[in-house]
Amino acid sequence: MLRLAMMALATGFSLGTGDLVSPTGQPVSLDDLLARGPAVVVFWNSWLPQSADFLRLLPEIEAAAQRAAMPGLIVLFQDGAGAAIGSLSESRLRIAIDRRGTLLRRLQVTRAPAVLIVERDGRVRAMAGPRAAEVRQVLAALGQK
Repeated sequence: MLRLAMMALATGFSLGTGDLVSPTGQPVSLDDLLARGPAVVVFWNSWLPQSADFLRLLPEIEAAAQRAAMPGLIVLFQDGAGAAIGSLSESRLRIAIDRRGTLLRRLQVTRAPAVLIVERDGRVRAMAGPRAAEVRQVLAALGQK
């Protein structure tokens, strides 16, 4: 199973319509986001332990993505997305809901909240979280290859 997941990451992937949606229910495509190049992808939800601490890091994450000229996406996964959206009202990053945890599994996120740098081809260059120090290390290296 791990080998198949790594092959999917190495060759790119498409999530298919309906797996990711905006808060208004419109489809969101990670492929479209990655078409410009690497992207910052944040996995978060309000029910997670450390979610409030991680939410305070969001302005730093947004600023680092902007400095690196990378698009960003906050992915709310599983249940509770409705309550979480209100907490993100001031975010400058696009918000998507991963209703079934499809993207979470495909990118092999094992801890959350988390910040990922995802390459154009779908490979994960870096992953950090939920500790602030880990996240800041990834943010510091954003512009580097």
